[in-house]
Amino acid sequence: MSATSEILRFDRWERRILRFVRRHEGLVRMRQLDFSTPTRHGQRWPIYLLEIGKPAAFKRHAVSLVSGVHGLETIAIRIHLDILKNMLNPKSAWYSERLLKGKLGIYSIPILNPAGVAAETRSNGRGVDLNRNSGIDAEAGSIPFFGGHRISPALPYYRGKTLQRESRALFRFLRGEVWRGRRRVHTAIDLHSGYGSQNYLWWPYSYSKKPVYQKAAFEQMAENLKANHPDYRIEPMSLSYQTHGDLWDRALLEFETAQQTLARRKKSLFLPLTLEIGTWRELRKNPARLLKKQNIFNPPSRSRKDYLREHRQLLWDIVHFHSRRAVRKDALRADI
Repeated sequence: MSATSEILRFDRWERRILRFVRRHEGLVRMRQLDFSTPTRHGQRWPIYLLEIGKPAAFKRHAVSLVSGVHGLETIAIRIHLDILKNMLNPKSAWYSERLLKGKLGIYSIPILNPAGVAAETRSNGRGVDLNRNSGIDAEAGSIPFFGGHRISPALPYYRGKTLQRESRALFRFLRGEVWRGRRRVHTAIDLHSGYGSQNYLWWPYSYSKKPVYQKAAFEQMAENLKANHPDYRIEPMSLSYQTHGDLWDRALLEFETAQQTLARRKKSLFLPLTLEIGTWRELRKNPARLLKKQNIFNPPSRSRKDYLREHRQLLWDIVHFHSRRAVRKDALRADI
């Protein structure tokens, strides 16, 4: 693939993000978290962070949306940007008054792996699968090869030998923006596609089947969401498969370590979730789609709007789940 085609591909996504920022100037602010890990040819790509909402709102309550961890999974980026546009559109059924009124803030990282998006690869510019890159080793039961390996970056699911720049940028953001406050509740949603024909909403852990830290808070949210969204499988990720190096496993374990030094009255909640969009249903309709790797992770263009609409309500509900102060207080008071 030529460097020109990669530049043009990323440029299309970058212009889409910039148009969104300009359309909502003042309510949406953009800054660069970092550059991506340099490719073997020295090429680097910007990693952008959007702050959506009034600045004071982020001190009250905020959530995070992340996508583009795997560069091939562009439907996840589209769904990410779609829900943001709808929450800022007064004519939309998913409009969020809380954003306009300064009661909610959203951190958005639309493309964590810009080199992968530019090159249409799952991995970053050095062949590393970022969601196998955290350094955490799975307990017994990890999927061979697909769960992460250190054989060669020429093969998919390569874990890498060091924490990649994109991974470091994500953790630096979490430490600097998300985990600073006390008595906060913060939900992070990471959007992916391409596993199975069903939609999943997972919470950690991926590396282990042991009970997750702050288990009761995850289960409370899951039960509430299941009542309104029965078409999603909502469960710990380890019930589907176990992998090495999941980024959100590391994030939650790091958060747990930080919380251990605090008195109970100062503790916070951090609830990372992964939305896995079941694009394999398209392979049942047309098995020939297997011949092109992009088709395994993305629906045909004629179905994109259906996929966008399909997930709006779930994402709206997750973003707003703890948006009311009374709900946050109840969650923090619970014996978790």
